[in-house]
Order: sequence, then C-alpha cells, then structure tokens
Amino acid sequence: MIEKDPQYALERFADKIKTDPDDIGSQLSSAMRAWAQKDLGAATAWLDRKIAAGDFDSKTLDGQSDVREEFEAALLGSLIEKNPAAAFARLGALPEGQRRNVLEYLPFGELSSEAQKSYADLLRQLVPADERAGSFAHLASELAIDGDYSKADQFLSSVGAGPDERVAVARQTAESVVAALGRKGGVNRQSIDELRSWLTKQAPGKEDELTGRALAEATQHLGKLKYDEAAKLVLHYHKASKNDDALSSFIRSFSRRSNPERVNSLLPQIRDPELRGRLERRYQ
Repeated sequence: MIEKDPQYALERFADKIKTDPDDIGSQLSSAMRAWAQKDLGAATAWLDRKIAAGDFDSKTLDGQSDVREEFEAALLGSLIEKNPAAAFARLGALPEGQRRNVLEYLPFGELSSEAQKSYADLLRQLVPADERAGSFAHLASELAIDGDYSKADQFLSSVGAGPDERVAVARQTAESVVAALGRKGGVNRQSIDELRSWLTKQAPGKEDELTGRALAEATQHLGKLKYDEAAKLVLHYHKASKNDDALSSFIRSFSRRSNPERVNSLLPQIRDPELRGRLERRYQ
C-alpha cells in the first residue's frame, strides 16, 4: 500500500502517529518519503497540518518526538534534492537538539552528489558545534562499513573536518568496521591492516590505540570474532609497535565490558613497568 499509494496510507492510518508512534506510526515515515518524492508540495502541506493539529506532540519531558524526527527526515530527503534553501529553512526551524537526529535518519549514501554537498552544509551550519564530531563519525562509519574508506574520505573533505573531528570519526569507524567484519567472519590481518592504513591518515599516532579498542569491542558483539582470535591479532600489532597502546587499550576496553580476569595472561606483555603495574592492580 505504501509504495502504490503513499498518500492513502498516510491518510488511512494517520491516527497511528498518536496512538502507536513506536510501531505503525514510525513505519508511516516511509510513506511520507515516497509521497514527498512524488508530490513534495502536497506532502509538506499534509505534514505541516498534522504538526499544527498536535499529532506529533511529545509526551516526554524533553519535548522530543522520535516519530516527528523520522517524518521530518523523510521530507528533508526530497527537499535537499529539489530545494536546498527550503531544506535549510525547515531544518533550521527545528530546535537545535533535534537537528542532528533528523539528519542522521537520512540515508546519506543514497543522496545525489549535489545533495550530499547540501547535507554537509546543513550539518556544518545548523548542528551545534559540540555535536558535529558525533555526526561526522556516524556518517563516515556508515560510508566505510563495507571497507571502502574512499567514501568516508570524500565526506570528511566535503565537510572540512578538523583534526579532533577526524579522531572521533576514526574511533567510531574503527569500531563499526571491525564489528561488521566480525559478524561475517572477516576479521583477519589483511582487513585490519587496511583499516589501520586509513586510521593512520585520519588520526596519526592513534592507530594502535584505536585498533586495540575496536578489536576488544568487537568481541562483545554477536559475531564470529572470539576473544582468543582478537587477542592474537592485538598481540601481533603490539609486537610490531614500539608502544603499549594497542595492547593496553584492548585490555581496558575488554575488561570494561567483560570479565577482566580473561586479560591476566596479557598483562606481562606490557613493556612499560609503570603502566603494567597500574593495569595489574586494576584487573588482577
């Protein structure tokens, strides 16, 4: 029904936006997306009427409505393609605290190249400064999830990401990529070497720390990467380096999320006696 007649689907089930916002109400945002692609003016007018009628009013203390944000994103996807100025005005009219969420609901990778540039402008100009790094990280990690880091590079260049923002991006991307590889049994030296090569460009000097953290976090997901395999990999990178960053971050991250006793056998491998002592006191 949604694909054949999105307008009818919205009008037929509009009451679910209020009565069932977390299920059917949320699913209707796909009808809004389809309708906006066919008739942007009519879809915009319908959404504005429903907002004015209070159908998207939130019952939470912070006043935010997830389903409203999903609908706004569904509409914004067409606005940003057809009328970037209108997209800027609509997103700018929302409270600052909701703008990042709306943008992150958009499937950035499905936008045209011009729309992606407009998206980057919206993100840079309308999302609060203290939230931008998180937004950059969210998007870049999605773009690189299949191991094609060039897409993430292009995005970071388009938004003019600074050094601190790139570190945040590198951290989240490393964790997302290794977790995805772990789910399909693709964590091996080659895939991690490729990741580390990219990390070295985005966060110079932090590639070891981020590698250890990402491997530890990936063992906590329901995937095929087991602790012993991850530990073997992190020891390989530890031995190849002149620091303790990969191993110490692996120990800290794994112990924070799981049984710290499992890392006891790794502690003697820490080269720095002071650091080794601190970790032993904490985890043994």
